[in-house]
Amino acid sequence: MNSAEKQAGKEPEWRVIRILDEYRIVVNAPFDAVKTGDKLQVYRDTTAIVDPETQEPLGILPDVLATVEVVQRELRFCVAESADFTMESPLARSVAEYAQQYQSLFLGRGQRQMLPIQPENIERVRRPAREGWIEVGDKVRKTPKPEGKPAK
Repeated sequence: MNSAEKQAGKEPEWRVIRILDEYRIVVNAPFDAVKTGDKLQVYRDTTAIVDPETQEPLGILPDVLATVEVVQRELRFCVAESADFTMESPLARSVAEYAQQYQSLFLGRGQRQMLPIQPENIERVRRPAREGWIEVGDKVRKTPKPEGKPAK
């Protein structure tokens, strides 16, 4: 986040700058903006939301393509990998929300899910986007904190 964004109270916005493989991407989030373990969302802006009575623009509805976790920080970028796991146990599927939070204690870590990436885009320049695929240039932001929970 640059000083202008901090002063304006604006959340930083980064971009996917390289796709390393089916699990890892490079994001132009600098060392001082993220920590190892931070969750980020890869997304695209989709629909403008407007108040039906006042016609006031309320914002843009994001289409979240994937959630990734920062695993490596460098001075001007970071590497993030898929934060989504596929649990192989039927028990894990039936209690997925609870298990996701406590899976390492009770169920093991599970299998990391691949990011929705077209293989031909790995380490290549931007090609015409297909709906739902992560592309170089897609936006990235920190995962929003749930309402009512203090930020760490």
